[in-house]
Amino acid sequence: VYAVGTASAMVEWQRENTPAELLDRIHPVLGGETTIPLDDASADLAVMMNVHHELADPVASYREALRVLRDGGQLLVVDWLPGVPGEGPEDEVRVAPEMIAAVIASAGFGDVEIGEGFEKHSLITAVKPASR
Repeated sequence: VYAVGTASAMVEWQRENTPAELLDRIHPVLGGETTIPLDDASADLAVMMNVHHELADPVASYREALRVLRDGGQLLVVDWLPGVPGEGPEDEVRVAPEMIAAVIASAGFGDVEIGEGFEKHSLITAVKPASR
């Protein structure tokens, strides 16, 4: 598992807080929104948790995820639902799941689906088509 962070302080925090027995399987690495330090087609799954609303260029970010995924690899995106009060970012920066799904599809993913039944978050899944 590669835990990609965009801030060196967060990557260091991940290293310091990963249980010792998992250090051989969880590898915190520094990357960027559009630069994941992994080889092409080297991952089976990419998970993006509560970051879509922060992305400066979401299409470029999802294209980078597409690059590192193997054919048939899956993308799972979770982000805050708009219109839900309480924890999380301000409502003005939250993005409707339909909009997130459209961005993911425009980046080249297929089988884009929106999950149902979540109280505070949207869940969008997608698959990297063969030969992309």
